[in-house]
Amino acid sequence: MFQIAAYAARSEDRWPKWQEPIVSLLEQEGGFKGFIKSLISDPNAGWKNKEAKRRAKQDQETEKSRNGNIAELTPNLAVIASGAPTQFGVLRWAAEHYRNGRISQNKTPFENIIRYTNEEIAAAIAEGFVQFTIHTDIRVSVEVLGKAEATNGAYPQEYVVRSGLHQALLHGRETDIDASPLIIALVGLRQAYFSRDGEPSIAAWAVDRLASDPEQGADIMLRYWNAALDAGDEDLDAIHHLTNADQPAFVSLCMLRLLGERPGLPDLALRQAIGACAESSNIGELVELARRALERDDLEQKQRDIWSFVGLALMPEEFADQLSEQDLESALLAPNGDLATTLNELCPDIDLLDRTRIGILGKNHPARDDDWRHSGGVSGIVRAAIQRLGASNSAEAGAHLKALAERVDSSWAPHIAHAAAEHARKLRDEQFAAPSVSQLMGALADGAPATASDLAAVVLEEVERYKSTLRTGSETPWKRFWNTDEYGNATKPQIENEDRDRLLELLRPRFEGYGIAASLPEARRGENTRVDVLMLSHAGKNLPIEAKRHYNGELWTAASTQLAGYAADPDACGFGIYLVFWFGTEFNAPKRSDGADSPDSAEALEAMLVDDLPLQLKDKLSVVVLDVSRPQSMIEATNKRRRKTRT
Repeated sequence: MFQIAAYAARSEDRWPKWQEPIVSLLEQEGGFKGFIKSLISDPNAGWKNKEAKRRAKQDQETEKSRNGNIAELTPNLAVIASGAPTQFGVLRWAAEHYRNGRISQNKTPFENIIRYTNEEIAAAIAEGFVQFTIHTDIRVSVEVLGKAEATNGAYPQEYVVRSGLHQALLHGRETDIDASPLIIALVGLRQAYFSRDGEPSIAAWAVDRLASDPEQGADIMLRYWNAALDAGDEDLDAIHHLTNADQPAFVSLCMLRLLGERPGLPDLALRQAIGACAESSNIGELVELARRALERDDLEQKQRDIWSFVGLALMPEEFADQLSEQDLESALLAPNGDLATTLNELCPDIDLLDRTRIGILGKNHPARDDDWRHSGGVSGIVRAAIQRLGASNSAEAGAHLKALAERVDSSWAPHIAHAAAEHARKLRDEQFAAPSVSQLMGALADGAPATASDLAAVVLEEVERYKSTLRTGSETPWKRFWNTDEYGNATKPQIENEDRDRLLELLRPRFEGYGIAASLPEARRGENTRVDVLMLSHAGKNLPIEAKRHYNGELWTAASTQLAGYAADPDACGFGIYLVFWFGTEFNAPKRSDGADSPDSAEALEAMLVDDLPLQLKDKLSVVVLDVSRPQSMIEATNKRRRKTRT
């Protein structure tokens, strides 16, 4: 046991503290002489001695090298600080150490430089970095840098330049380096990673420098990209730095020239260029590029499809008439997610573009239940187009959807029907206009409710009218009280507050027609009691409505306790409505205190709740049960899908 405790304490951080008391205890116990000897011996002593000697030798060599460097460099401090080409070897050596310091999390860029020289020489080198960047011909052409990009190569001169740019920006010397040649800005773009978050950005400075002389700057970028592409590169290096900078006119100039001269760019480069052009140029310029590109006969099919989509997205009516159905399908499938999103946002008639997507792609490609995994696939594209059309502000979108349902694969019918129903609901909500007082007086013989009983009668009539529509029609209004999955299937009942808010949202326009103002949810009433929904008439009479799901634990008591308390308010005059949402027998109602069987339908539940009302409350409290249960077919389909997902 002593040995186990001793070994547990024998670690680098614990042993210095515990060595003496543990050894003392072992000596007092006796019989541990050999163990004590092994315990206090260092098994790594040999290695530590060798390591100490190695470090001592290294320190000696470093010091010797340092003294030699100081002796050699001190007489040349002024020349080093000038960044003269004759000192390139020194600056290159220092730039390597500067880079290593930037990469290291534990060192500053100049730490090793100072270690091998001194602070005075390091200061001269820092200035030399900047002066080299401003004044020295780096003797590397734009085209050579482009070829190097294609092979992920770099030149030593770039290392010195990036160090100079970094130093200058850190010390607020942007004006100084603005005098550097434009090729230095290109090097800055290539070495932009040298800037860290929170520091001045080399990339941002580089783009601004190029944009300060836009014609020459654009010429440099095109020469660089063309050289890289000719050497086998497939993308546009540093394009993200240009698009992230605040220089849209310069980006537009670069992209318009590049796409005009080279519309057959490699696939990735073409997408990058069109995306950047779309964000920086006007639609007319990009459409003209598309027209000229499609007139050529040397484009590969991929490039032709991408340009066709550009035209289709920006001039949908014109280009849809020019393309065959096969060409339309190829064009609609050509862009990736980012490019499609960008052009969708610029499209002057997105409804027409989406109708084209649905009609062309939906015709030959059925809906897939798993298209959420591949949103860029055919099914995902069609589904997204249907959803956008269902949310359109156009009054004709619903009719267009219904017409499309007859032209596409039958698997899209339920998706289109749902979108059309949502669009119809959206239009009704947006187009509703509250009638004027004169219109109300002409339409209602008795005018707005003046008493609590009038208010209760009007509200109850409207709730009952809504109840009668829940299980009819193609719009499945009962589904509004459920959470739905990506397929539009009801999966889980919404919480009571959501159910209550949804009903209030639906009925508010009807109540406003009677001059009834609907309160915010969970309004506070007298003595800080809460009521789930409170309707107010202009005459100051209130009608409390208590809302519950049928499996709420307070289902059987809420009417005679909570609602009765709210109805006791003087302005309510004892009137109230108990509103229950019936979600079906798949959710068990709470057990009754009288042991009666649970209800098996909304009608049975309503009858039981009415019977439960105390006699003195039956004249003024009303019970309404809304049947929002799922059809059995949907329950079975959802359960089947869940079982498949688990397996």
